Amino acid sequence: MRFSFTWLELLLVTSVAAIFLAPAQRLLLHSSPLLINQENTSTNQRQLDCLLLMLKTELIQTRYSPGDDAEPIPIQVSSDEVVLLADLNRDGDLNDT
Repeated sequence: MRFSFTWLELLLVTSVAAIFLAPAQRLLLHSSPLLINQENTSTNQRQLDCLLLMLKTELIQTRYSPGDDAEPIPIQVSSDEVVLLADLNRDGDLNDT
């Protein structure tokens, strides 16, 4: 016994598939610009992270401290940020600027 589909069955299945694929196509066409925007944002974030890592490494290697050893070190380095403190009135207190 040979199993085969009739033209009517193929037409019915194709029309049902088209009904389900039409909303999916709209969704995919709408998400493409969003994915490109997300990729650009991700690239920018990676570049910024690389820049901060290089800055952090250079500051640690040069032991950044513009004053003498009695002054507190005006840099705070953590895993996700580099904070440079300024002593604008040169009184040795970094919390009042």
